[in-house]
Amino acid sequence: GADFVSTAMAIDGVAAVEARRQADTPIRIGDHLLQGRLIGMPQDGQPAINQIDVIDGTYLTSDRPNGVVAEIHLAEEFDLALGDTIDILAGAEWAEAEVVGIAISPEYIWPAESTQNFFPPPGTFGVAFISTDALAPLPTTAVADQTLVVYEDGANREATDAAVESAALAAGAVSTMTRAEQPSNAGLKLD
Repeated sequence: GADFVSTAMAIDGVAAVEARRQADTPIRIGDHLLQGRLIGMPQDGQPAINQIDVIDGTYLTSDRPNGVVAEIHLAEEFDLALGDTIDILAGAEWAEAEVVGIAISPEYIWPAESTQNFFPPPGTFGVAFISTDALAPLPTTAVADQTLVVYEDGANREATDAAVESAALAAGAVSTMTRAEQPSNAGLKLD
């Protein structure tokens, strides 16, 4: 939460800290049902950490609250175009989101769901970016609070990792991972 953000910012070697929400929930595109990962983003402006490169359409805006930006792999797999819809399972009901943009994400150069599922079969997993407010109707069991931490150039990585991990666990974090451990990044390094 907010307490951890301020604690992390005070750690020697930390340059930036940002909280976000992410939901893993079923999504439907036409007749296809798949596991969706919805990454909460601020409306009307990119986040400070892990910005996306919108290559078609627009970023999220408050005048289109049901807008979603599809990650490029999802867009290509399902031939999504601007104005198409993605249905999101929000509890017991489906909510419709309109594709307002298509983007490339540094976090999903390879769309790995997890380290256990680095090669999800085609059409079974997809990533989209949605306003943080649009995640509110989803069940709390589907939504995870995350805090992203970026280090200063030249930071003592080992010491900073240890301090950030210790502070995160003390603040109630379930787990921590470094960029090297992030599934897409870790999997690509196996090549």
